[in-house]
Amino acid sequence: MMGYGSYGMGGGGFGLGFIGPIINIIILLAIIWGVSSLFNNRRHGGDDDSRIARLERETERTRDTLEKILKKLE
Repeated sequence: MMGYGSYGMGGGGFGLGFIGPIINIIILLAIIWGVSSLFNNRRHGGDDDSRIARLERETERTRDTLEKILKKLE
């Protein structure tokens, strides 16, 4: 007696015959895409340009404040 796999039936996932491997590949691609987008969002969580711009504004404000303090001390 031969197994189901030898007839070409049930060899794929979910017992759907030849459609099963296609579904498995689609699910695998969806998982890979989800994980890669998760890591991509973590790596680029905030916009680096906006962070740099914010830091430059804060630095400029601090510089202005220090200049005002120095003028008052003179």
